[in-house]
Amino acid sequence: MSQLGRTLFIVNPYAKSGRGRLAIPSIERTARGVLDFEIAVTQNENHAFELARTVREFDTIVSVGGDGNAHYVANGILAREITERPAFSVLPIGSGNDYARTLGISTDLHKALASLLDGKRCLIDIGRCNDDYFLESASFGIDAEIAKKTIELRKTSSSSGILLYLRAGFDVIGKRFESLRAQCSYDDGPSIEQESLIFSATIGSTYGGGFII
Repeated sequence: MSQLGRTLFIVNPYAKSGRGRLAIPSIERTARGVLDFEIAVTQNENHAFELARTVREFDTIVSVGGDGNAHYVANGILAREITERPAFSVLPIGSGNDYARTLGISTDLHKALASLLDGKRCLIDIGRCNDDYFLESASFGIDAEIAKKTIELRKTSSSSGILLYLRAGFDVIGKRFESLRAQCSYDDGPSIEQESLIFSATIGSTYGGGFII
C-alpha cells in the first residue's frame, strides 16, 4: 500500500518544451484506482509556489517538471508551519533533473511513477540562501552566469542538459568577472567569509544538467 496518501501533482506544462503537459495522461492512467490524487497545471513559477503553500488536505505534493519547478514547489511547502507540511517528491521531466539524480529517481516517467508509488518517506537535507531554500545547489560567479545564460538559450534552442549548458559556458567564459564576497555557515558551525570567483554550496553531486562537481 502506497504511503503517499492523498496526493497533489503540480505540473509545469512547459517543462522540456512541453513534455510536462504530455506527462499528464500517463500520470492519470498509472495513478487511477491506486491513489487518491489531483493534478494542478501551473501558469507560471509563482503559481507553483502558491499552490504548494496554500493547498490543504494533501498528504504528499509531487513536482512534475524540472529542477526549477521542484524548487518553487519545495519553497511553497517550506513556507508553511512545520506541522502543516506534506511530504514532497518529484517526477523529473525537465532539462537538467539534477535533483532527481541525487534522489536516485529515474528520468523515465514510467519507472519514476513506479518508484513513487512504492517509495517510503524519509528525511532529506535542504540548504538555505538568505530567505530561499535550495534542494540541490546554490551558487554565484561564473557558473551562475552560465546558468542564467542557459535559461535564455533554452527559449530558442532545441538542445538540453549538458549540451545546452556547454553552449552557455562557451558564450560566457570569455567575459571578465570580479570576485564576490560571501558569508556562509555549515549546519551550526562558525560563519566563514571569503571572496570567490566561483562559489557553490551543494547537496547533490551534480549540477548544470549532470556536471559532476
